[in-house]
Amino acid sequence: MATSHQVQKSVKAIEDKMVIWRGSGVLVLVLAVVGLLVSQGLAWALLGDPLPSSYIPARDMIGIWLGAGFLFVTNLALERSNKPRTVIDKETGKELVLKEKHDFFFVPMKYWPYLLLLLGVIAYFKK
Repeated sequence: MATSHQVQKSVKAIEDKMVIWRGSGVLVLVLAVVGLLVSQGLAWALLGDPLPSSYIPARDMIGIWLGAGFLFVTNLALERSNKPRTVIDKETGKELVLKEKHDFFFVPMKYWPYLLLLLGVIAYFKK
């Protein structure tokens, strides 16, 4: 069990971080963590606890890939439900197409599944 001092150190470390998103872009982080938690749970259920250290890189890669899959499906659903809206500017008379954007750290959400796949491979080969 964590002591009060350890918890305070963890909270302090988190306070110094900043996450930037627009729209539903925060789901990138949420779904990546969900993928990691699912792979952790499956690894414990199938291989026992503690997990052999040689399996940890594969578990992490699979978890990040699961998160990428969850994110890909979520992004498809968001894109289908996000119909563009056309409005006319009264001053200029020009048509404007409005569509909600979903970004995480200024990168559109639709690119993040591919970045997570790459990150999973990097996590696997990291020593």
